[in-house]
Amino acid sequence: MMKRTSTLLALAALLLAAPALLPAGVPGAAAFASAQEITPEVRADFARLTRERSQAHAQLRKLDRQAADRVRDGRDATEVYAEQINTQDKLDLIQLRLELLATRYGLPLQPVEAPEASDGRDPVEKATDRVFSRGEARARDQLRRDVEDFLRSIDFSDFLAE
Repeated sequence: MMKRTSTLLALAALLLAAPALLPAGVPGAAAFASAQEITPEVRADFARLTRERSQAHAQLRKLDRQAADRVRDGRDATEVYAEQINTQDKLDLIQLRLELLATRYGLPLQPVEAPEASDGRDPVEKATDRVFSRGEARARDQLRRDVEDFLRSIDFSDFLAE
């Protein structure tokens, strides 16, 4: 999947650079280099893709939260990771298409705004997480030290002797 995305990005870069690569005498080079007329269909497609990009970003944030919650609870998050990859691939393709349309037609491409409360979490829960985050970090550090001490205390000589 990563190779497909990088190939698409390379293709987009080539298409964006094409006007500079074409000699001036090539028929159609000037038309290719100038911005094309914006039709209502192009505007509608651009608006639809912009909405889809925002939805994909929101879905990705939601999946990030689900994966973090599963890992925090000690559950397997493999399925969520797979959904994250699929959603990121979809987002990359949408972004690529938007950039091509913006370049071809001179449309303004706005960055995605990440709303603060878009993850669906309660503001009280967020505030509680912020308050307890330092304590959680200290507890994780202590747990890590305990595990390291435990692993140091194990005598592997019998196992390694075999």
